[in-house]
This record gives sequence, C-alpha cells and structure tokens, in this order.
Amino acid sequence: MVEVGYESPTGALALSDGYGTRLRGLTTRGPGSYRVRVHLRGRELVYQVAYPPDGAVELLVQVFPGKAKKPVVHK
Repeated sequence: MVEVGYESPTGALALSDGYGTRLRGLTTRGPGSYRVRVHLRGRELVYQVAYPPDGAVELLVQVFPGKAKKPVVHK
C-alpha cells in the first residue's frame, strides 16, 4: 500500500483503466490538497503467468482530503 499527496488546483482527478474507462469525481471537496492511497492485490500472479486472467490484479484506490506531501509506503 502506497500513499502520496495530490494537489488539485481545479478540483478534478480522473483515473483510467487503459481501456478507455474513466473513473471521475474522486476529489469530492473540489480544489485543494488530497492524499491518494493505492492498495494492490494479485501482483504475484502476474510474475508467475505470462497472461494472467482478467481480474487477477485488483486495485483499491482511496482519495481523501489531506495536506501531507511526503509519499508513504505502508507495506
């Protein structure tokens, strides 16, 4: 799990999955400082199998207000 600071001067943040699907509206309080925390599960399968099945790797992305700028690796 990794957490980083994100400054959003316009209040917008969108994530894309690489297939054109976009997740929007992540900065619910508009412009300001946020923290973005990402959890990754299933990465070990990617190293074991050349073409892992869809859904083998899962991401949990959390965005919340926060002023800290320094990245933090929790695990």
